[in-house]
Amino acid sequence: MTEETITISAKDLVDYTVYGRKRNELQFKMDFLLRHGAKEEDVHIRALKNAIDDVTERLIPISEKVDRADLITVIPNRKEIEARAKKVNGYNRKELDEAITKKSGATYGLLRERAALTKKNFENREEIAMLTILLNGIPRNDAIRIRDIVENGEEADVDVSVLQRKKQQELVTLANRLGFPLCIENGTLAVEGKKKL
Repeated sequence: MTEETITISAKDLVDYTVYGRKRNELQFKMDFLLRHGAKEEDVHIRALKNAIDDVTERLIPISEKVDRADLITVIPNRKEIEARAKKVNGYNRKELDEAITKKSGATYGLLRERAALTKKNFENREEIAMLTILLNGIPRNDAIRIRDIVENGEEADVDVSVLQRKKQQELVTLANRLGFPLCIENGTLAVEGKKKL
């Protein structure tokens, strides 16, 4: 049995992010409307269903490719996003709908904070895609440690000497653009301030 070669480009990863976000937004909108009086047969609900089906059709082949490749994916500030999501999930649907409708209160504040973090990631999708490709080109354990720095704010020294100098600089540049000040000294990546350049 031969191994299948799977090629994933930065564009694939950007599309994966765009289509995933679009599908979630459309689904959220449709569910909200259905909970507030819209009917399945309404024109706008059918239009939303068609849009969800279209986006899902585009997303499926990319998702399958990403799953088969067993990529190390990167979600900057994942720890903060998940902490807020956990708190939001503690509220019932009625409380969430009320917060969204009134646009006020602690629940709405949590929703806004989570949305701001995910929006920032969406805006940085190309940098995140390039970082993902770069990380999947180095030993898995080192890639996971770098991912943990970007996702959870961990401070760790990581050997990146396997990367050419140009790729090392690209790694630092991408991390800095995403808000994580890193530097490299003698082939070791560290959080800026821990090491001298």
